[in-house]
Amino acid sequence: MSNLGHAFWYATSENEWKQLFWRYLPKHLVVDDLKVLRGYYEESSDLLIPAHFRAWFIPCLLWTGFISLLVLMMTCLNVVLRKQWIEREKLKLSDCSATTGNDASQRS
Repeated sequence: MSNLGHAFWYATSENEWKQLFWRYLPKHLVVDDLKVLRGYYEESSDLLIPAHFRAWFIPCLLWTGFISLLVLMMTCLNVVLRKQWIEREKLKLSDCSATTGNDASQRS
């Protein structure tokens, strides 16, 4: 969560973040309101204040949707590849011991 407003809160004239990359950050994926960020970084502000809720709701909703979609995609990919990995590419136990170096100590 802290990364949603990090670029705006820690921007100073010394690091020139405003000139370097603020224009590349999509407004709907970050919190750019400094009044709301002050409540998050300096004070123990409440999220239920309407202005704070409005500023954080859309970015959090979009990032939650993106991460959920990413997890769903990885799960579907795992389901598709499971048969190949589990049934056709079984790794035998004797193959595993050859890679650990245990068989070299048993020969002497």
